[in-house]
Amino acid sequence: MTETITHIALQKISGRQPQIFFGCLDGIAISTDDRGCLVIQAAHLGPSPIITNDLVTLLDQKRFLWAGRLDRVINSGGVKVSPEKVEEAIEVVLREIHPTPRFFVAGTPDAKLGEQVVVVLESPKLSTAEQERIKKILAGRLDKYEIPRAFLFIPHFTETSSQKIDRIGTLATISNK
Repeated sequence: MTETITHIALQKISGRQPQIFFGCLDGIAISTDDRGCLVIQAAHLGPSPIITNDLVTLLDQKRFLWAGRLDRVINSGGVKVSPEKVEEAIEVVLREIHPTPRFFVAGTPDAKLGEQVVVVLESPKLSTAEQERIKKILAGRLDKYEIPRAFLFIPHFTETSSQKIDRIGTLATISNK
């Protein structure tokens, strides 16, 4: 929950020893619900626990790994894919082979799989060879169902009033073309 209510945990992301986990601030108790989502108990936030849609793995009573948002999970052929994990891998690959445009990973309807993993790029269309090269590199870093089946291109993303990418609006714009 990076923006909702208050910050409850910190993660060191730079320096000599960056962390892959979040560490809770003093006075914060955490657990997970039956969905695997973070539940927060903090006196300053009120008497009731806060149930999030953040998928996490608890390392102990004060540390957790964040896997992504439950409401963004893509169900591809019965396999649950975290777009955040795929985005992390794609960002590294794009930096290596192509100037990094803005992008996001989403699920789009697929007759066979239910949903397919796609990458939406704010970019001119990449050649088929470039797309295949990206997929080949990702095959060494991601599971089979996490590898994007398609690349979608748009000159400019739709944005929210706070200038964040409007994923749903952008996908609607692409599908209306």
